[in-house]
Amino acid sequence: MNDIKFLNYLFIFFGNITQISLNTIYLALAPIGNKIIVSLINGTVNLIYVLVLAMTVTNIEKEPVKILIYSAGSALGALIGMHINDKLTISKVLLTIVVPEEYRNTLHKNLCINGFTNDICLVAKGKDKKRSVFKLVIRKNEKNTITTIVNNILSDAMIITENLRI
Repeated sequence: MNDIKFLNYLFIFFGNITQISLNTIYLALAPIGNKIIVSLINGTVNLIYVLVLAMTVTNIEKEPVKILIYSAGSALGALIGMHINDKLTISKVLLTIVVPEEYRNTLHKNLCINGFTNDICLVAKGKDKKRSVFKLVIRKNEKNTITTIVNNILSDAMIITENLRI
């Protein structure tokens, strides 16, 4: 294989990773982000897409391996994009935690100790007894921390996650 073919394959692979990753970020930012930044990301995504697709389809009948390279770049780009999206603090979720009322103070105290002080706690009547219902708006990447806190207190607590568009 000559050097130019190899460079083309690398460009297809890494170009598509970049394009798909940026597109994933674009989709997360579009409803909530700065319009100028979102527009620049979208323009960059489309520029890379056209360049990569043109390189992929050129002589595709002689080099069908380009399809596999393009697909591998897409798959890896989606993984990287989701990872970046999870690390960004822009994604918010509403966490609803339902526990028996006797666990209310312990859970609230543990949430506060760990820096989660923005909770709302409601008292609700369950089928058999009163329940405490906590509502927290948190960054998506904080969900595992809170789930661990709750499970350390009560392993069968009900935890409901809802994605928010803020």
